[in-house]
Amino acid sequence: MIVNVSGMSRTCSPRYPWVEFLKVMSARHQSLRAPAVPLGATEAEIARLEGRLGRRLPPSYREFLAVANGWKGTAMILLLHSCQLGWTRDLDPELCESWAPDGVHPTVPDEQYFVYGPEQDCIHARDEYIPDTLRVGRYVEGQTLMLNPHVVTLDGEWETWDFSIDYPGAHRYRSFWEFMRSRFGKAAFPS
Repeated sequence: MIVNVSGMSRTCSPRYPWVEFLKVMSARHQSLRAPAVPLGATEAEIARLEGRLGRRLPPSYREFLAVANGWKGTAMILLLHSCQLGWTRDLDPELCESWAPDGVHPTVPDEQYFVYGPEQDCIHARDEYIPDTLRVGRYVEGQTLMLNPHVVTLDGEWETWDFSIDYPGAHRYRSFWEFMRSRFGKAAFPS
């Protein structure tokens, strides 16, 4: 499903300031003990990953991967190296089964599902999408990060899920970029 979510247009091709973001985060969290800008994936590595997945990665995540191939992040956000990425159905079939046992897949109406920001209710995640999400985060205390290829903006961004056992569903964002800005604050991103 390709959706024009909240004004994102096909002609918009932003450049994401990931290098500057990583420098700010490194200065803010000196305990990360990682270089300010970790080694990114090469274009060949990203192309191999996309070939393995059978899909082109969303632009904001693709650019992040080119700057930081695996990121130690903060205590709750650890992003996987490109060689560790995979579909949730392959990496965690037990999670898929626990959220949709016996093939039962409840669905959520669009008017409840496509609500983002403070008005969003995390219970309104579509469990049937879980097997097809791309796991990009390690599990840290029952929390992980997933990209959802079922909801794609006209710009190619995939919906991003902050999935945790601490809440009944997932907090969803229009893109990886929106998630990172929300999680780390606009102050971590240069203007």
